[in-house]
Amino acid sequence: MANYRFRVTFEDYDDVVRDIEVRSLQTFDDFHHAIQNAIGFDGTKTASFYMSDDNWKKAKKSRINI
Repeated sequence: MANYRFRVTFEDYDDVVRDIEVRSLQTFDDFHHAIQNAIGFDGTKTASFYMSDDNWKKAKKSRINI
């Protein structure tokens, strides 16, 4: 089973950086909760995930709302 590591950053806060690892069998909902826990949010915030190209252009069809 593969593990994926993501770096979570915020455009407006350069000092907030978290590295999150998820297993290949985990869902975007699991990933969402891992981010919420790592940042210290209460878990009630919504999230959207997008696939992007090498220039960070979002692909509209791959949006997943949690």
